[in-house]
Amino acid sequence: MKVVILACNKYTWLVPIFLHFYKKYWPDNPYQTEIVTETGYIDGTVFYNEETSWSNRLLNYLKQSKENKFLLVMEEHFIDKLVDNQRVEDAEKLCSGNIGCVRLNAIDRWFCKYAVETNIKNFKEYPLDKSYSMSMQTSIWQKQYLLDVLRENEDIWQTEIDGSERLKELKSKWRILWPKSAIIGYEAGGIMKKGRLWMPIVKWALGDLVNEARRQQ
Repeated sequence: MKVVILACNKYTWLVPIFLHFYKKYWPDNPYQTEIVTETGYIDGTVFYNEETSWSNRLLNYLKQSKENKFLLVMEEHFIDKLVDNQRVEDAEKLCSGNIGCVRLNAIDRWFCKYAVETNIKNFKEYPLDKSYSMSMQTSIWQKQYLLDVLRENEDIWQTEIDGSERLKELKSKWRILWPKSAIIGYEAGGIMKKGRLWMPIVKWALGDLVNEARRQQ
């Protein structure tokens, strides 16, 4: 499995900030990390893809990769708690067979009303015929699950909305698990909400960066 950070030229400026928290709260990350973006330069292992469509970039990356599982994370989801490698490893093991997606963020109140109990300790199942069954919140995915749901020439919002409709047709094939407590913690929705900066996260991130700069002086 690889960790894949999904970025684009418009929000390239978020990546260094994301990486600050990524390294701070996951310092012993055992997985190789790659960044999928368009053309803007970013330090690190980067898969450059000049496709302007969000879904095309991800599809092209998946098709050339030899991995069968991916932990996908958006560049706007700043990690805010230490990551437990054992919990990530356990989630990766669960992502097999007909379990195509294991979400890693905590299930919130709105979605909780749809999630159902399972015989898997500390996890609920999210039905594929409910709202936002396709969601690009931080998750572990099987490649084939993603290939079944993704379509060309879609932005992320289309992928979530139309992908959720497509999942209704696949509910006999795939399952989604969701942890009762966060495996990778961050503010739901990230620093961008409806295309605008979410100021509580901005203030938190700036405060942390300022404190870090002071420690290094």
